[in-house]
Amino acid sequence: MSFIGNAPAAIPTSFQAVQADSFNGNGSTTNFTLSRQITNLYDIEVLVDNVQQSPYDGSYSVNGTTITFSSAPGSGTNNIYIVYRDHPITSIQPKGDLTLEANLNVDGIVYANATLARDGGSDATINGVTPTSDNLMGRNRIINGDMRIDQRNAGASTNNAGGSTTYALDRWAYYGTSASKFSIQQSTAAPAGFANSLLITSLAATTTGSGDEYWLIQPIEGFNTADLNWGTANAKTIVVSFWVRSSLTGSFGGSIINGAYNYSFPFAYTIDAANTWEYKTVLITAPTSGTWVGATNGAGLRCVFSLSAGTTYGQGTVNTWQSGTYKVSPAGVTNILETNGATWQMTGVQLEAGSVATSFERRSYGQELALCQRYFETSVATQYQFISGTYNPPTLESYHTWYFKVEKRAAPTFSFLTGSWAVAPTSTAASTTNILFIRSNSYFYGGSGTAAASSEL
Repeated sequence: MSFIGNAPAAIPTSFQAVQADSFNGNGSTTNFTLSRQITNLYDIEVLVDNVQQSPYDGSYSVNGTTITFSSAPGSGTNNIYIVYRDHPITSIQPKGDLTLEANLNVDGIVYANATLARDGGSDATINGVTPTSDNLMGRNRIINGDMRIDQRNAGASTNNAGGSTTYALDRWAYYGTSASKFSIQQSTAAPAGFANSLLITSLAATTTGSGDEYWLIQPIEGFNTADLNWGTANAKTIVVSFWVRSSLTGSFGGSIINGAYNYSFPFAYTIDAANTWEYKTVLITAPTSGTWVGATNGAGLRCVFSLSAGTTYGQGTVNTWQSGTYKVSPAGVTNILETNGATWQMTGVQLEAGSVATSFERRSYGQELALCQRYFETSVATQYQFISGTYNPPTLESYHTWYFKVEKRAAPTFSFLTGSWAVAPTSTAASTTNILFIRSNSYFYGGSGTAAASSEL
């Protein structure tokens, strides 16, 4: 091959980099030997029992190839996990005529691209998958993780209802034992790279009773989780990542729960600085037991973030799958609603297969809205023009049909967010593609306002 100017240097035949080290804690050992020399605390990410350790509070120090913990990690198998941030996370073996080559880790966030050859060969892997432009898309099982879509409230603040699961921002619901203990709304305060977040504000210093539970949840449809093979020997590990900010500091909780609400994995994460956006990752070990729906339109799993919980639904064993009464948080975490005026915000939520959190999957606004509309869709109508239809004089019936923009998860329920019927239908028939409204013995004039069709989980 000829070149203009000097010929390029020879292409190396291989690049090798260790992704991480793991160690067994015993409750007494504080020093562990790393596989490479470290010059900066921020070149590694340290997890103990799946909880990320802060490099700012003296939890650990590094000298060359030795990491020293201020307190000995507890006993466990591979419960100490060290991820190297300053190198690629995988081995790359170039071959013939490469067209693309990258797998970059910057400040603990993985930006993964394929290493592809024109002959169709590929060598780079992440989370056990060879990344391509196809399979990197759709890795985030969370919908509206960046909190952009708010069809119901358009950014307005609402107070929590009591005793029922209620949706706020699209795909994000909440539950509260008692009403008006917190407000929830879409916020424009967000970390760099995001435009919105979900904001919770405590409305009182609420004492948490033993049976009380207040939480935020996104149920994920079985069609989107079946490949995880949970409940089998082939179950896959997942990792949850998110940005969080709170006026409080300390340990906070959440949980992954099955569709039947009888198998749960409480987890904890730490907020180190008040009113500061922090990036968190939580590793969820693969459950080989429990009851899980397969490729159906039911709830495949539920991703929960606890706001406050008593002993019945809190106080779970951290990082352990447990059956029986579901747990929305582990023991020893902060109950946010016990502090009047406390705030808690979240955005950039991602749940994906594998043990390494990748950068947040960006989707266009239109794509994200369409994903939300599988579960909830609105239609704005003026008087007498709600939905097009026909009148059949021989049967004295009028028929009006609302055809959805996106096929629904299941036949939806109909309601008005605002407004009402001018003349209500005598009967309705809903399917995943439309709702048919029927009015007997008169013209059907429709209604005015914002109508909604919901097939939420």
